[in-house]
Amino acid sequence: MNGYRVEPGESEGGPISQPGVGEAVDPGPRVRDLIRQAWREVVTYDDIQDDDDFFDIGGTSLHAIQIASRLRKLFGPSVVVGWVFEYPTVREMAAVISELANASPLPTLTTNAEREK
Repeated sequence: MNGYRVEPGESEGGPISQPGVGEAVDPGPRVRDLIRQAWREVVTYDDIQDDDDFFDIGGTSLHAIQIASRLRKLFGPSVVVGWVFEYPTVREMAAVISELANASPLPTLTTNAEREK
């Protein structure tokens, strides 16, 4: 897949502190990169930008099911197919994932090489 492994409770730089009520969490470029990579693998469109609409780049409802499945493996069971329809850009999807971080920490994203050390 993309060489990243997700570990619960930490960010790229270490543990994520829980934000205060109403405090936004920026999921950061790594989360957007993982979402973008999942889209690339399913839709086979290489130049995906943060504000590209999933359906404008060739995504279909069947692709949406595959995307949700991949994102569920990365970010947990809260990811649902309907999100692809409601939040059809990488930026919007990342914002939804940041909302999950308000309820629970975002996972740590490590490469296979980092795990083997």
